[in-house]
Amino acid sequence: MNMQVSKTPKPMQHAPVSLLDVLDVRSLPGDDRFVGIPGEYPMSLLYGGHLLGQAVAAALRTVTDDFAANSLHALFLRAGELNVPIEYQVTRLRDGRRYVTRLIEAFQHGKLMLTMTLSAKLPEAGDEHQPVMPVVRSAQELVAEREAAGIEVRALPMSSYGLQIESLDGFHPASPDFGKPCIAQWLGVKQVAQASLHIRQAALAYVSDGTMMFNALRPYGSIASSHAATSLDHALWFHHEVDFAHWILFDQSSPTATDTRGLNHAHMFAQDGKLIATVMQESMLKRLST
Repeated sequence: MNMQVSKTPKPMQHAPVSLLDVLDVRSLPGDDRFVGIPGEYPMSLLYGGHLLGQAVAAALRTVTDDFAANSLHALFLRAGELNVPIEYQVTRLRDGRRYVTRLIEAFQHGKLMLTMTLSAKLPEAGDEHQPVMPVVRSAQELVAEREAAGIEVRALPMSSYGLQIESLDGFHPASPDFGKPCIAQWLGVKQVAQASLHIRQAALAYVSDGTMMFNALRPYGSIASSHAATSLDHALWFHHEVDFAHWILFDQSSPTATDTRGLNHAHMFAQDGKLIATVMQESMLKRLST
């Protein structure tokens, strides 16, 4: 593999102002090399979904428009810095007639931060079944009630670039409630509604990290006061094309926690009940010594 990773990254050219900016990875000299601008987030480290979204965008730059991502599997290896551009090396592992496979590696300061394998395929007709979307209150109802009560939306890292998030039960990681290990949210990502399919799939990867690790943590405390927590690995399966002109239901839960690790699962549904994607993530939840 021809690796040409810069050990001294160039300064950030400009701060991203929208999710489209974040996902606009640029080509670098060499084979299948790209750079993405870092984000500005209300915490000391880079949001994990930032890496996922840019890695998908970079990988899909190496396939033709008729291919769409069907799955990704990623390992988070190092925490990312906020003000350092991220370089991506894409390796073409396989180019088949119906499926292609890519390896994506993300670097800052020449150090490997994330590895991902991504599979993409041509669309085909076939048998279908899916789970039924939970019966929940609509995003429109939640927005109307919140605005009538004069309540502001509490920001999350994933909401930094124009994303709308409406929680169905008020969960926020800054206010631990020791509730059940599940979180449900409506997501609004309308700024990418007119983007290409590849960018919309990158946006779906971006939001899929979201609050996933907090499902396993929710019964036990807070990332700020009781636990050290981070995403360890992440998998996403794309089932149907996403339409960001409408709200997306992000229905999450944690089936188990053990050995300072939590397993998190989610379905992403379109407003009409169609299953868009399935997400799995393992997270670290290590209790702080008291």
